[in-house]
Amino acid sequence: MEEASEKLDFEKASIFRDRIKSLNIIQSHKELMKLI
Repeated sequence: MEEASEKLDFEKASIFRDRIKSLNIIQSHKELMKLI
C-alpha cells in the first residue's frame, strides 16, 4: 500500500514539475515579446 502511494506522489510530482516548466517557458516567452 505504501509503495502505491509513493508511486502516486512521484507521478504527481512529475506532472507538477512539467507544469512549472511550461509556465516558466510561457513567462520567458512573454518577456521576450516585450523586448521585441
